[in-house]
Amino acid sequence: MVAISGLSPVLQLRLGAQDTSSWYDARYLAAPLGTLRSGEVRTVAVELTNSGRASWRHDGLRPVMLSYHWYDAASRRLIDFEGLRTPLPRTIRPQEALTLAAQVRAPQRPGAYLLGWDMVRENGGGWFSQGRSAITFSPATVVAGITPSAGAPSPAPRLCRLSRSRPRRHAVNSGRSPSSCGASARCPASAPMSYRHIYGARLGLGEWDERIHTNNLYLEVLTGAGLFGLSAFAIMLTVVLSPALRLVLDRQALSAERWATLSAALLGLGAFLIHGVFDVFLAFTATYILFWALLGLITGLGTRRGELHSARSL
Repeated sequence: MVAISGLSPVLQLRLGAQDTSSWYDARYLAAPLGTLRSGEVRTVAVELTNSGRASWRHDGLRPVMLSYHWYDAASRRLIDFEGLRTPLPRTIRPQEALTLAAQVRAPQRPGAYLLGWDMVRENGGGWFSQGRSAITFSPATVVAGITPSAGAPSPAPRLCRLSRSRPRRHAVNSGRSPSSCGASARCPASAPMSYRHIYGARLGLGEWDERIHTNNLYLEVLTGAGLFGLSAFAIMLTVVLSPALRLVLDRQALSAERWATLSAALLGLGAFLIHGVFDVFLAFTATYILFWALLGLITGLGTRRGELHSARSL
């Protein structure tokens, strides 16, 4: 085990912390934004520190990049989720720091805003704020036309500490979004196939992340496969569990060993289904393999009732 962990950084991470949400975390020190023109693109000095467990790859399938989200300063409502990306010049190891010249585009509408700094792993890796990493906010004022200080020399970038907080979860950047749960519950009749592709429109969003999942197994099946998928899932469980439960209640139908095995498998599957009310487990390899193994074991034992009754009648 020691030799394998020495050769596999990912295995070392899994042995040290199975929860991948703690692998990616960041600390930010950014120059103040001040006042920006509508739609202006400005270069901002940002000092980043990798405070997580995993290295930030700058290349490969899922490179890590610096980005941001725009929020309304008064309501903390999300205004623009997809900020410009600033790539890393190299792979950044845990506890290593560097300073980037980040590109920031101001919103088009004048007003008071908060820019929320956030790191992202591209191509499905997700935003750091989807895990345990907190978004760091920087205030900014957007004005139409030229800024009041236009023509004056720009001061040298000065890094300053910003407020770190976890924003209110919303449908676009949340790994588990209550909003998508509500949307799927409100419109079951209008889209029977998959709510994952339409919930954002139901919530009035122009763009949304179709990769998010809910924190409930049954709502996840509903949002991913629609009413047809949820119905098929329920029918499958009914077909498998009904004969198995009858066998457990009729202790004479099986030998003591088979009865104990079937009872234990049913208890295990029941734990999965109860846990599904509070979380989703079918998205993770280790747990969904166990789920299907239990289901196969119950199916195999549950279909022996007729054979055993025929044998006993002889």
